Amino acid sequence: MNDWTEIQRWLVPISFVALYIAEVIWPERAYKNMFRHNSFNLLVGLGNMVWIAFAGVAFQRWFTHIELKQWGLFNAWGWDGPFLMVAEILIIDVFMYGWHRINHEWSFLWRWHRLHHTDLQMNTTTAIRFHTVELLFSYPARWLPFTLLGISTQAIALHGMLLFPVILWHHSNLSSENAISRGLSWLLVGPSMHRIHHSNKVNETNSNYSSLFPWWDGLFGTRVEANQQEVVFGVEDVR
Repeated sequence: MNDWTEIQRWLVPISFVALYIAEVIWPERAYKNMFRHNSFNLLVGLGNMVWIAFAGVAFQRWFTHIELKQWGLFNAWGWDGPFLMVAEILIIDVFMYGWHRINHEWSFLWRWHRLHHTDLQMNTTTAIRFHTVELLFSYPARWLPFTLLGISTQAIALHGMLLFPVILWHHSNLSSENAISRGLSWLLVGPSMHRIHHSNKVNETNSNYSSLFPWWDGLFGTRVEANQQEVVFGVEDVR
């Protein structure tokens, strides 16, 4: 687990810098005067890191304890191997879909998640523009179901390693009109899908909730297609 955590620690800044540089070179939209915008988002993200570091360590220690005690459904069944890892990754990701959707549908949670959707210009810094309260709520929300199932620390770490670069990518201003982006979008949530989620139209904002794999929206009937070039970012509704 320590090796995976070390990889994740380096993956976060490397993927952020790489995608930030890429979107400057190959932008989708021509933004100007982004210093104030980027500075605000970066300050929000850096501030969150302090609190998330404490919550993340406690979360990791708890699930390490779960593994040692062999608690949870998967441990009781004695499941192990690649099949279980794939199943855990899918379970974590469908949970993220549900958690994201609830943040839109429940007024109490929306008041915190709304900050993420008030960004009028999307780029990699939008990916870290979250209210601290929302991020802290996400830990107890995951604690009970993951504990009951006995989700492994390896699966949690691997999902996080996959998720962060993908979240950066689908929030980025990187051009999506290329074969690589279109090809990856069949497997991962890409910019063309997620930009619709950041639309100022309520029916588009309340759609495309998937974070890593794009299949959940199709499965649960929340997938919306629109011309991403015509999407206006931001929200105006009050819930």
